[in-house]
Amino acid sequence: MEQAVAELSERTDVFSAELEVALGGSTYSIAWPSDRTLVAIMQEADLNPPFSCLVGKCGACVCTVVEGEAAMDHNEVLAEDDLAENYILGCQSRPVTRRISITFD
Repeated sequence: MEQAVAELSERTDVFSAELEVALGGSTYSIAWPSDRTLVAIMQEADLNPPFSCLVGKCGACVCTVVEGEAAMDHNEVLAEDDLAENYILGCQSRPVTRRISITFD
């Protein structure tokens, strides 16, 4: 299995990932452009993801990558152990793989 969290490198190729996201007991499928964060695209889709600071410092938007891979722009909250368990900050994460499944539940 690929590691779920990767270092974000400079990107020149923008693509749209197929996202399946579990939130509040429901599952949604939406497109996730690789130049947008998870929280941003969920807000645009009126899904009301949990968040607070939007800068990677509070942890309110922590979620788990179930399938695929995401990369974070910034992280001051999650420890190495958290990353090893596939936790990411939704406000700082962008897709790396073209298919990704995430849960907030």
